[in-house]
Amino acid sequence: MIKLESFKIDYWKYLKKWISSESELVQFAGQIFSFPIDKKQVELYLSESNRTVFKIENENNETIGIAEINIPEDNVAKLARILIGEKSMRGKGIGTELINKLTEYGFYNLKKERIILNVYSWNI
Repeated sequence: MIKLESFKIDYWKYLKKWISSESELVQFAGQIFSFPIDKKQVELYLSESNRTVFKIENENNETIGIAEINIPEDNVAKLARILIGEKSMRGKGIGTELINKLTEYGFYNLKKERIILNVYSWNI
């Protein structure tokens, strides 16, 4: 069971730990960050009002990932920049649970009519 918490600037250190190459950064975030990721870039990212960014915790309250919901249109929420950063937590169904939680948040908390998933075709 995972839980979502608001992503605070102090958590940027997790991104620095999880993303060890430029290719990993591009796979996670496209071109909005440059490698190596730093606190200033994350501050700017978090300051944009059209996005809600979450820290993902597992049942042991360990931080294992990050996920974003942004609002590109009035009735639409877009799931983006989703990363299970702790590699030992991958392949355990967390991604499915996470997408369900984010979708629920978009429909019920944000009152959106449509939820879309932003993903690159080459993203593994």
